Amino acid sequence: VDCVGGWAGWATCDVTCGEGELVRTYFITTPASNGGVDCPYNHMETLAEDCVLPCCDDDDDNICDEVDSCPNDSQNDQDNDGYCDGTSCEAYWTEWSDCTNGAATTTRTYVVVVPGEDCESADDTVQEK
Repeated sequence: VDCVGGWAGWATCDVTCGEGELVRTYFITTPASNGGVDCPYNHMETLAEDCVLPCCDDDDDNICDEVDSCPNDSQNDQDNDGYCDGTSCEAYWTEWSDCTNGAATTTRTYVVVVPGEDCESADDTVQEK
């Protein structure tokens, strides 16, 4: 009985970005016996080829980092405000206004530059004193 075997399909590239390796394995389903012809490869022998995945996607959002406006944030910009979601808040209070023209109070405004859960107030919050 002659040997029967074959190569399995190629596995996926072993990296998600850059240069890696594709591997496939040879499986023998029927070993040679009684003087039959041996298989050309050993059972579980592997064959490897180089692979290159030019689209790096560090946050697994299916957008290549080179065109992803938020390459480290899988949420990206869900609210379309121009800033990556899930980032730390970047905000500031404006200077207190002058008490001019007989005003009894002074005000300042909270300006959110990059929204985040850790913002102390909502954008455009006004304080008076």
